[in-house]
Amino acid sequence: EAAPPDSREWRLAEVRYLLRIANHRLLMERDVSGALRLLEAADTVLTDLDDFGLHEVRARLADEIAALESVATTDLQGLFLRLEAAKRDLDELPLRKPAFTAAPAADSAAGDGVWAAIQRQLANLVRIKRLEGEVKPLLAPEEAVYLELNLRLMLERAQLAALREEQLMYEESLLTALTWIERYLDADAPAVTRLHDELEALAGVDLARPLPDVSGSLEALRQAAGPAP
Repeated sequence: EAAPPDSREWRLAEVRYLLRIANHRLLMERDVSGALRLLEAADTVLTDLDDFGLHEVRARLADEIAALESVATTDLQGLFLRLEAAKRDLDELPLRKPAFTAAPAADSAAGDGVWAAIQRQLANLVRIKRLEGEVKPLLAPEEAVYLELNLRLMLERAQLAALREEQLMYEESLLTALTWIERYLDADAPAVTRLHDELEALAGVDLARPLPDVSGSLEALRQAAGPAP
């Protein structure tokens, strides 16, 4: 009959479990901070064991901990909160207004009489400015609610993409929101300018983070202590 595991074997089994979970967290969930805490916990157990035969395991573990600490982590929580703040005042953003300009005064030599006077008065009325390039459509006030809902949806989609670190969906959501802001909102309004600048800055955030390999310590443990019982 096999003897029950002694205290050292239990502690090594604990280290083995912590290292496996750390690898899973990093590879499957891209959870850098969680994997780092698990590796540090495993190192604490190895320190308590004080076994020189596990020196190589601790050496590999130290390298992996340092590699995780050096990863340039994106503050996903802060990113989420910035997008949440951007949604706060969407219902108060002013729509873009049509551009008007005063027509130049009519030449007084255009003629005399009643008809000439009427022509001069009509010429002095405000007229719509001719726009160069593509004419941007305006929204009716009752359509503003749909713009607000669509903008909110795009920002929420960007939040979800940020939490999942899905770069393409994140960028597409924010660029769509920026297009709608430029097309339908009043670019001269300070609130619109602030929102546009914030979303433009957020759209440039790179969510992708190259992650190190932390499987070396687990392999070193297998070589030093043998396979799991």
